Amino acid sequence: MTIPEQRGPTGPDPREPLFSAVAAAADWFARQLREEGEGKVARDYLASRGLDMEQAAVSAWGTPPRRARLWRP
Repeated sequence: MTIPEQRGPTGPDPREPLFSAVAAAADWFARQLREEGEGKVARDYLASRGLDMEQAAVSAWGTPPRRARLWRP
């Protein structure tokens, strides 16, 4: 019995543009959380729950600006 040789994918991963887009979005939301102004509301909420910005950075947390209606009609 011959066992076919399994080969890994060759060439660039076609999903790479999606990975880059998700990384850019995550960075943007994290910057919103760190910045003064609207990020303060989210930081105050996290602090009220006993969480700090170090934990937010390690966990890659972020927040949308309050004026952005990204998921509401």
